Amino acid sequence: MKTLRLVAPATAVALLLGGCFDIHQKIQLEKDLSGQATMTVTIDAEPFAAIMAGMKKQMSGGQGEPTAEEIEAVRKEMMEKQKEENSEEKLAADRKRIEDSLPEGVTLVDLQAKSEGLEVEMTITFAFDHVSKLSQIQVPKENAGPGEMDPLSNPFAQLRFAAEGETFVLYYEPSNPAEEQEKQAEQMEGVGEAVENAMQNMKYRFEIAAPFEVVEQNATEVVEGTLVWTFGYEDLEKMKDSKESPAIQVRFKK
Repeated sequence: MKTLRLVAPATAVALLLGGCFDIHQKIQLEKDLSGQATMTVTIDAEPFAAIMAGMKKQMSGGQGEPTAEEIEAVRKEMMEKQKEENSEEKLAADRKRIEDSLPEGVTLVDLQAKSEGLEVEMTITFAFDHVSKLSQIQVPKENAGPGEMDPLSNPFAQLRFAAEGETFVLYYEPSNPAEEQEKQAEQMEGVGEAVENAMQNMKYRFEIAAPFEVVEQNATEVVEGTLVWTFGYEDLEKMKDSKESPAIQVRFKK
């Protein structure tokens, strides 16, 4: 997936197959219900180099496990591609594309990419004039076909706002951001099982900070006044078919 430069092509499969995959979302509310929302995605593609080298060797007719030299060669290729995909020129193009796609009342504050080795951290921050506008954010995938969207291009699509008397409620139902990639991976020989194993390492964190009295909430913990929810891959899988209350919900007093 290339949207938001969240994942370069080489690391797109690594998102499924390797190491660390963390998502961190935070909403900072102000008294008038405006504020900022941030999403950070961290992907460590380092473990994927060996898998990619093995696939490359098999496709060229080679036998056996890849050598250390073959793995290092693939690693260097991945790093070069990653550097290209996260260049300032590409980020500038992404910023323009994102800004052009945003709904009225939402602006792009920042878009950053940091990398060390094959670990990539992407952060995108939006400002909004009302929290209900966040669910309208839809960033089109680069060079996408009609209606095609990247799984992470709707970062707050499941956020719901409801005013109820002297209170208001925020609901959020996080989805598995790798679900579509898993379906695609199942069509790749020898990849499906690796995807299932690797996804066990995924971590998801959602935070809400607001200057309001909390009437009720179901957060995992409260850290210095900030409500924090944390989930793993299995938690997100269970939510798909659950009919229980939204995984994330909080009621504030106006």
